[in-house]
Amino acid sequence: MCFGHCQCGVCHCYANHTGRACECNESVDSCVSPKGGLCSGHGHCKCNRCQCLDGYYGALCDQCLGCKSPCEQYRDCAECGAFGTGPLAANCSVACADVNVTLALAPNLDDGWCKERTVDNQLFFFLVEHVASGVVLRVRPQEKGVNHTRAIILGCIGGIVAVGLGLVLAYRLSVEIYDRREYSRFEKERQQLNWKPDSNPLYKSAVTTTVNPRFQGTNGGSPSLTQEAD
Repeated sequence: MCFGHCQCGVCHCYANHTGRACECNESVDSCVSPKGGLCSGHGHCKCNRCQCLDGYYGALCDQCLGCKSPCEQYRDCAECGAFGTGPLAANCSVACADVNVTLALAPNLDDGWCKERTVDNQLFFFLVEHVASGVVLRVRPQEKGVNHTRAIILGCIGGIVAVGLGLVLAYRLSVEIYDRREYSRFEKERQQLNWKPDSNPLYKSAVTTTVNPRFQGTNGGSPSLTQEAD
């Protein structure tokens, strides 16, 4: 974007702009923090941009590595202002005098919204907005009884248990069917094995018959038969 005009190879800048290419804006509007002062007192303004000191960052040098995030900084004020609970519930009006809390029924929950929990573990969302008079917190409570994470976890556990029980029941049913079939086949084969003594290959008579060739009978000399019990 051009903030001047070129004449004979030299830029002639418009008002409040300097630099060889008129790229530097001498205004400080973008460096003023909501609480007043330039760059939150942690830097200096150059070309309408904050140049932060070591350890600080952000467009207004309002963040640092060891500092609380806006969500951590204003969560107690959001809780006591919207629900009347939390560590600052007893002196919320004094501790959060520069904070204006409003309820948002249907906000657009994007990445800028903070996600916190109350002392009784109720989930709520709030958005931090810096204005000239202070800070505005738009708070949206989570619907009671709605906990998607818990519902998903319980659903997964219930599904795993149901699948496990189904597998155990299927295994037991298959074993029971197999045992019944084997027993039925055993009974059928047992009934077919009712051998008669004269046709049973395992049957052996208790009487042994032998022939004595030396003995001559009186009626023709035929050998005698002798039977002995085993």
